[in-house]
Amino acid sequence: MFPISFYRLKWLLLLVLCGVSTLTATAAKEVETVRFWHFFGADDWPVWQGFIDEFNATHPHIEIVPEYQGSGAIVQRKLLAAIVAGVPPDVTAVFSTTIAKLAATGWLVPIDLSDADKLDVYPAIQRAYTYDEKLWALPIEGSAYSLFYNTELFEDAGLTRPPQTLDELIEWGKKLTKDLNGDGRPDQWGFLQETLEGGPTRIFNWYFSNGVEFISEDGLRATFDGPEMKEVLTYWRDLATVHRIASLTPPTKAVQRGLVGMWIDGSWKLREYRGAGMPFATAVMPPFKVLAIESGPDAAVVARSNPEREAAALEFVLWLTSTETFTDVCIKLGYLPNRKSVTESPRYQSYLQDHPELEAFVKTVPYTRTKPLHPIWNEVEAQIHRSREFVAQGTKTVDQALADAQMVAQTALDQYSASEARRHGAKGLPTFWVLAAIAALGIGGYLVWQRQKQMTSKQAIQWAGYLFILPQLLLFVSFDVFPIAFAFLMSFFDWDMLSRPVFAGLMNYQTALADTNLHSAFTVTLYWVIGTVPLGTAISLSAALLLNNKLKGISAYRTLFYTPTVTSGVALGIVWWWILSPSHSGLFNAVLGAVDINPVGWLTDPTWAMPGLIVMELWRSLAKFIIFLAGLQGVPAELYEASEIDGAGPGRRFRHVTWPLLMPTTFFVVVTSMIGAFQVFEQVYVMTQGGPAGATTTTSYYLFQNGFEFFKMGYASSIAYLLAAIILIATFIQKKYLGQDVSYS
Repeated sequence: MFPISFYRLKWLLLLVLCGVSTLTATAAKEVETVRFWHFFGADDWPVWQGFIDEFNATHPHIEIVPEYQGSGAIVQRKLLAAIVAGVPPDVTAVFSTTIAKLAATGWLVPIDLSDADKLDVYPAIQRAYTYDEKLWALPIEGSAYSLFYNTELFEDAGLTRPPQTLDELIEWGKKLTKDLNGDGRPDQWGFLQETLEGGPTRIFNWYFSNGVEFISEDGLRATFDGPEMKEVLTYWRDLATVHRIASLTPPTKAVQRGLVGMWIDGSWKLREYRGAGMPFATAVMPPFKVLAIESGPDAAVVARSNPEREAAALEFVLWLTSTETFTDVCIKLGYLPNRKSVTESPRYQSYLQDHPELEAFVKTVPYTRTKPLHPIWNEVEAQIHRSREFVAQGTKTVDQALADAQMVAQTALDQYSASEARRHGAKGLPTFWVLAAIAALGIGGYLVWQRQKQMTSKQAIQWAGYLFILPQLLLFVSFDVFPIAFAFLMSFFDWDMLSRPVFAGLMNYQTALADTNLHSAFTVTLYWVIGTVPLGTAISLSAALLLNNKLKGISAYRTLFYTPTVTSGVALGIVWWWILSPSHSGLFNAVLGAVDINPVGWLTDPTWAMPGLIVMELWRSLAKFIIFLAGLQGVPAELYEASEIDGAGPGRRFRHVTWPLLMPTTFFVVVTSMIGAFQVFEQVYVMTQGGPAGATTTTSYYLFQNGFEFFKMGYASSIAYLLAAIILIATFIQKKYLGQDVSYS
């Protein structure tokens, strides 16, 4: 009996083990993996890692996999690429201004709050992330703006409290503005407006406070050209031009150096100011009409995937923003509450007592406002910022600046409405795609057939050569021919990269020809070409003539002059940003100050911004001397000897010997320089971002804005081909008048 029982027991145990393995495998399969893209830096990440570990431990059926993607701006661009590639993260933090576009194109999952959560989460926050009557995001970085002030400067000026009205802000600012070194110019300012360091959004606090409505409720009309906006812009301008308590070119790091009495800043700056030991305090901003503070912190969204993963991602977002968890987030990271229960919790109230500087921010959380959730808000906002720049620089009146900005914004809204109508009306595969594919296949097949008919046996052997170059040919076609052809094809489509293209015919080209902003960008580009190509060529030729000598150490000098070519353009831009800094600490302005000349707004004044960039480019163009040097060393020495015997001086030798023989080299340098100048981008992107007031917005930068900030890739493609056509025409003109006698044989 025992052997039989043992045999049966053995099989029973085997079946049990198989069952356990099957259940374990099934359970393992039921664990949903959720990819979480984040941009939390080294200081914050240990805290966030703790939250994720806690969630994974308490939710065994879900595994959150964090993936660091760089800064917030980089995350937005990577997210766009991931969506286009069809591999978006399951949860990511995005700027509030991109939520509407992502939601409108069907890439987001709406968030359904319970009735209790709807009563608990601040209504202002729920409105901030509601589009098309659905909630699409919840903030994971509570933040808002407030008025900061330097307590030491206040004490020195005899001020015992912060200003509570706009008139008091001006009065207090006049007491704080001082000429410390007696040179007749203020060195300490009462109030800080926009700077290259602080960004252009601070004024939105007063827009909201004065009841400015930017876009109509139906999303069809731009409505910011009204008395409310004009009142704010006038007050903002007068702070610098009439009351003289602010400067358009304040010193670099003026706040940190204790040179500013009052400034508007966000709650995220508190840790930096505390860490620097700055004497500061905060207060609620003096309002225009009502208390309304700009918010719009980065918020978590859930991407479309499958029902199980979407449910797991939503569970993580709701847990992260729940009362218990978010209270910990606020205490450990200094964020502002997202719901009433967090603010009222005993733990957070105790935390506030130890951090009184947060009180002003917490008071304003129920009154926060965010920029409109509209799919093309970025494009509208760009015009609002530009109008402010025109007013601040005095190049346009308030009425003119707002009228022009609203006209452009309204055109953009009209184009978006027409685009949406086309997208909803399009059915099936666009006819253009089918016809293009059939035409390409037909033409390609016919050419191959004709080639095969004409080939002799000797010619057929040449196919072996084609096989050897096939790898490089595939790379060339994949990364050169295909993108060029695809961009040309897309120029006939309305495509936002997030939804399928819709055939638009010549609409993009018609829009481009009528686009006043594009006309302005091309004018700026032409200014750049004229300012850099002739002077750059002359400078590099002069450098080559100087370095075409057999002197001791000449090789070291040549290497030094060539260095800018091998240096990253971004690195050079950062270095020159410091050199051209509009404050007194910038190298150029420091030199001017040494000879008692007022500082120049190299990067902030529309008159000087482009000349400042041109100066940098002229220095960089020195590296082209190497091409001229090669040409000079190819000139036969006997020609110089013969001309010298004939009595020709240095000037005549250059005119009659050097210059004619350098013509092929000169033609090459001029043409390549001109092509590069028409495509200038990185200098503008790094140093000015197209400002101030569009003074450095070149055609390539405007193309970039439309493609990667406004999501108008079809329109950007049409701009690219118009620019290519202009470059081609310019090259033919140069060939006709400059290169007619040039031969490289």
